[in-house]
Amino acid sequence: MLTDSQLEQAREIFGARGYGGPLRIAQLTERTGDDERIFVVPPLVLAALPDRQLAADLQRALGRKVWIVAEGPAWPDTEPLR
Repeated sequence: MLTDSQLEQAREIFGARGYGGPLRIAQLTERTGDDERIFVVPPLVLAALPDRQLAADLQRALGRKVWIVAEGPAWPDTEPLR
């Protein structure tokens, strides 16, 4: 579970890179651990994100391992970042 402060930080980090759209995260399953967060964004958004530092910045802010993946069949179970 992310705190309200962490949620706001995640939005700010994505926003600083030009993405202000909705954020979705993959639900925790046997594929993920509680110490991981997987942000699922539209494929064109993922391709347009300007730098590779994004995941590192999110990891630092959230204190968790972070993946950023394109939405699609590999990630069918997502939920909005509240």
